[in-house]
Amino acid sequence: MTGHDLARMLDGTITATGVTQEELRIFLQEAVQRDFYSVISARCYIPEIVETLKGSNTIPGSGCCLSSGADATHIKAYASAYNVSLGAQEVDIVMNINYFKSGMYKEVVQDIRSVKDSIGRIPLKCIIEASILTDDEIRTACELVVEGGADFLKTGTGDEGPTTLHHIDLIAKVLKGRIKIKAAGGIRTPEIVEQFANAGVERFGISHRSVFRLLDAMDAR
Repeated sequence: MTGHDLARMLDGTITATGVTQEELRIFLQEAVQRDFYSVISARCYIPEIVETLKGSNTIPGSGCCLSSGADATHIKAYASAYNVSLGAQEVDIVMNINYFKSGMYKEVVQDIRSVKDSIGRIPLKCIIEASILTDDEIRTACELVVEGGADFLKTGTGDEGPTTLHHIDLIAKVLKGRIKIKAAGGIRTPEIVEQFANAGVERFGISHRSVFRLLDAMDAR
């Protein structure tokens, strides 16, 4: 894989607390130049992201909730629909980890389904935080995400630990192609990218702190 191959599978993220408008502008310019699939940043910047990316191959994405996924369902659904109304073309959410760890699986599904219903045909990526789940919990989470109607299962936010090849293999085995896989968290080398892609990952989430070094490393081989 080349750097451009990865770029076309890439959701570039610049979501760190305190990211400035100027930092975002520089990142957007580079994302367009490198042909990223999408960019996700602080939701207050969605209008600027939408405007800047017009006419490019890079689409504006959006998160919609706290990293724990613990916002009230109606808040997550409203925020997702609002972000789409501003021009976001994809939405990433976090599964309600509190509900999940409590065994409240019906509520987990309802939470995901409410967000999906609020955005219609817009692709929804649901994060399960695989790095803090057991294998059995990952299997259960996969089924709940499918039942909730998400278009992608995303492995993690990156805040709770790295995604491993074991996670990807397990998730791919359970999903069996029913929905797509997005990997995020600890993706730092070309070898990891290729291993994940070969195992079934169709999208990557990589932060602004490491993404350009990784793309350059892939092209330098």
